[in-house]
Amino acid sequence: MDRRSFVGGALWAALSPQLLAGRFPHPGRVVAIEDLTHDTKRFRFRLVDPKGFRFTPGQFLFLKVPDAFVAQWNQRYKTSHKEIARAYSFASTSSRLPEFDLIIKLAAPPPGLDVPPGVASTFVFTALKNGDEVSFSAPTGTLHLRKDTGRPVIIVAGGTGAAPFLSLLEYWFENGFERNNQIYFFFGV
Repeated sequence: MDRRSFVGGALWAALSPQLLAGRFPHPGRVVAIEDLTHDTKRFRFRLVDPKGFRFTPGQFLFLKVPDAFVAQWNQRYKTSHKEIARAYSFASTSSRLPEFDLIIKLAAPPPGLDVPPGVASTFVFTALKNGDEVSFSAPTGTLHLRKDTGRPVIIVAGGTGAAPFLSLLEYWFENGFERNNQIYFFFGV
């Protein structure tokens, strides 16, 4: 790990509880779960109250892991997490609101290390069921949407990192962007 990554991670760890506190005003219910691979799923959520909730392609939001699950986690793994939230990119466009999709991969423990798996992805994969409600932050982040230039567009993505580009591609096709632009999407696993 380079110094910049370490400092950024340490800063995020120190500030994240303050930044995320009270930042989950959007409850949503699970309406569909689709297995994409053995460790990746697409989750469709429906906002309980979609008023004022909008996003653009490439944005993300934070999913808050319920406090009860965090407490069970702390007891099982002898950890002391206070609040857990993870960022996930939208994998659909806002034209589908009040529903939206997230693609989430299970973060398994690294082989050979005695550490627990990912808290949030474990919650999503083992505890979250159709009809369950979770809390989300407001959408955030930016992805540059280029103007219709008539020039080719090349997108390269891998794994669940394809989610924001799926949102972008869906948006472009909804708006006829492909009529004047060749679009190439290279996907790796």
